[in-house]
Amino acid sequence: MMSVPAIDMARFATGGRQAKMSMATALGRACRDIGFFHVVGHRVDHGVITAMQQATAELFRLPDAAKHALCVRPGDYRGYIPFAAFGNNACAAEADRYEGFKLHREVAPDDPILAAC
Repeated sequence: MMSVPAIDMARFATGGRQAKMSMATALGRACRDIGFFHVVGHRVDHGVITAMQQATAELFRLPDAAKHALCVRPGDYRGYIPFAAFGNNACAAEADRYEGFKLHREVAPDDPILAAC
């Protein structure tokens, strides 16, 4: 049985080129081989993490109408993603049904990354 890999972000922040490449390789391997990983050494205050977990739980407890008012829209792919937003893939062996909330780093309107979205 595979274990969940721990990706140490401290190596990225404080390490040299070799440490950064090693961390990037481990991250890529985790994404390809397992599909998820556990981040350590990120220096995010535990209180911030707890507050985000509470805010997330509150968001998804909202009535559907309130969540749908926050839906992603063409030209602004930020916000609530309702169940089956990308098709209900009912023909798959196991349907991939989820709801989510998409966040992005804010950039200037002329930033080239927007064209890539």
